[in-house]
Amino acid sequence: TCALQQAGIYVIVGLAASCQDCAITGQASPVCYPGALKERGQFVINIFAKYENVLAFDAGNEVQLYAPGQPPEYNAPCQKQFIRDMR
Repeated sequence: TCALQQAGIYVIVGLAASCQDCAITGQASPVCYPGALKERGQFVINIFAKYENVLAFDAGNEVQLYAPGQPPEYNAPCQKQFIRDMR
């Protein structure tokens, strides 16, 4: 973000990624929130918080995943817990 900061560009930094245990999954709560995700989120925030051009951190998922079942269970509780943990 240094070059972006020099250019006056603001960024939104994502906390999740496509690696193993780096995102909320489609499984039912509480399994949908891998323990490594909390550590990753805190690490990313600590690294990028020092830059003045960081506008926000993205912890959400535009698609609410669900674990099939009767009835299906949505991963919203995991999303909410992850966001609470990042405060």
